[in-house]
Amino acid sequence: MMEGKYEEIFQKVCKNKSSLPAIPDAGIKILSALNHPNGNAKMFAKVIESDMGLSGFILKTTRSLRFMTRVPPKSVEQAVA
Repeated sequence: MMEGKYEEIFQKVCKNKSSLPAIPDAGIKILSALNHPNGNAKMFAKVIESDMGLSGFILKTTRSLRFMTRVPPKSVEQAVA
């Protein structure tokens, strides 16, 4: 029964591809950095820093009680390392 629903949704999505939102530029760059064979935290942080909203979210999240470390990160690079 659910399989039919998924198929119906898939067909609707395929018909209306133009109505799907585009992947943000930062998202594409992040995926590229993650797949880079010589990628490191510094390279990944540089990509994240290009998007101010994402940078703020990363720093806010890593400074939260759930992810708190002894020394809170002061930069995006420290947060992703």
